[in-house]
Amino acid sequence: MKLLLNVILICIFNYTILGQQEQQYSQYLINPFTINPAVSSTEDYIDVQSGYRAQWNGLEGSPKTAYATAYKTLGKPFYHLHHAHEHKNWHGIGMHIYNDQTGPIQRNALLLAYSYNMPLFKKTRLSFGSFMGIKRLKTNSDYWKDIEDNTDILFSQDQSSGVKPEIQLGAVMYSENYFFTLAAHNLVAKNIKFSSTEAQGIKDYKTHLFLSGGYIFRTSEKVKITPSVLMKYVVNAPISLDLNMKIDHNSKYWYGTSARIKESVNIFAGVRLKSLIDITYAFEWSLSKLNSHNSGTHEIILGLRLKHPNIVLDPSRYW
Repeated sequence: MKLLLNVILICIFNYTILGQQEQQYSQYLINPFTINPAVSSTEDYIDVQSGYRAQWNGLEGSPKTAYATAYKTLGKPFYHLHHAHEHKNWHGIGMHIYNDQTGPIQRNALLLAYSYNMPLFKKTRLSFGSFMGIKRLKTNSDYWKDIEDNTDILFSQDQSSGVKPEIQLGAVMYSENYFFTLAAHNLVAKNIKFSSTEAQGIKDYKTHLFLSGGYIFRTSEKVKITPSVLMKYVVNAPISLDLNMKIDHNSKYWYGTSARIKESVNIFAGVRLKSLIDITYAFEWSLSKLNSHNSGTHEIILGLRLKHPNIVLDPSRYW
């Protein structure tokens, strides 16, 4: 219980050690929309995905995250070749909902996305967009019932931050061969204020910045190898760096690995069934001192790809 209390207080209220004020994802390579709203205008089909992540299994009260996303383009011409519509502009819309539970702490949000996609250079496009919605942070005091000193109102009563606005911004520059993305989260509603006056202003929401890029190597007509990096910066916390590698076989199955420097390593694999349903699974090992207290992290994503009726060939995937 003492270990769990320390982990929760560090992850949820301190933030300066692990930077996990927001939920972690192993599979943002499979669903980059969870991080960046600008992705909503980059595909040739309606993309619906749901995921579940169980982090640090075996550790009491470890983080559990469930989420669902959906997005589509509006006004996009549907052609087989990327350059056939390079002079056109179009829009994207989407939705992201999640529920994240760590011990007594629960966070949930409903976010709506809009993006605008425009030509930048020959065969290179730029999409920029935003998530706008609401979020809430609340606690369950029953979880702390075994703590000897329960005089702190944070531990003796249920608390809620109430519904707060949330704005996230993002941009994606991409072509058939490379991509760069930038996203910023927690841009408004900085202060975390619980319902009880004694617990006001414990901490605040920190701005999160995500910068990523990758290059697509086509070793054959059907095989793509995509190395990429992701840097995450949280105000007053060390920079987090991910090194990724994804191998895709004609969009029918894929696999790869990712390493978050000094934090974790994961492997993942996925398959597409009847060009409609995607299933991807990832397993992650912790490299921190928590590795002796947990048996790893599991994450699974189920995806549904609803194609436009005029599309004959599978659209290109950019990441």
